[in-house]
Amino acid sequence: MRKLLTRLSPREWSLAVLAVTVGLGFMILRGWVLPAYDEWTALRTMVEAQQAQHLKLLRNLSVKDEVDARFASLDERVWQAESDQVTLSSFLREVEAAARQPNLTLINMKPLVIRREASVVIYPVRLSVAGKPQALVGFVDAVLGGESVTGLESFSIRGVQGGQTVECTLNIWMVCLEEQPPSHVAVPSQVVQGGVVR
Repeated sequence: MRKLLTRLSPREWSLAVLAVTVGLGFMILRGWVLPAYDEWTALRTMVEAQQAQHLKLLRNLSVKDEVDARFASLDERVWQAESDQVTLSSFLREVEAAARQPNLTLINMKPLVIRREASVVIYPVRLSVAGKPQALVGFVDAVLGGESVTGLESFSIRGVQGGQTVECTLNIWMVCLEEQPPSHVAVPSQVVQGGVVR
C-alpha cells in the first residue's frame, strides 16, 4: 500500500483526494444535510400552519364579545324548547294565522322532512295560497316577518283564469337553534338578523 502511494503522481494524488472528498461530501450530504433540510422544511410547514391557526383564533377572539352580545339578544323563540312535532305545529299555526286575510285562501299546506345541520333545526313547509296580488304580498311579508326565524326557499306564481286572482306556491322554512352554545362558539353560517335568516 505504501509503495502504491509513493508511486502516485501529483495528478493521481489530486484525483484521489478529490474522489475521497467527493465521497465524504456525499456521505455527509446524505447522512446529515438532507435529513436536516427535510426536518427544517417540515418544521417550517408546521409553523406556517400554526401561524394561520393563530391568526384565525385571534380573529375569533376579536369578535367574541360581539358574538356573545348577539346570542344574548336573540329572542327565546329562536331556541328550540319543545319537541319537533310541537315546534312544527306552532309554526304551522303561525302560517295559518297569517293566511287569514280578506281576499286570500290557503289552498294546502304540507310539512316536509325536518333537517338538522350542526346545531340548527330546519322545518320546511310547502304551501299554496290564492288571492289578490296585494293580499299575497301581505301574507308573504307576515310569514317572513313573524315571530319565528323564517326564510323563503322558492316562490312560484301563476294567474288564475277569469279574474284578478293569482295562485302562489311557496317553500318556506323555519329555523330553531337546538341549544345555547358555549361563549367560544362562533355565529352559525346563517346569521340571524332581524328575525329573518339571510
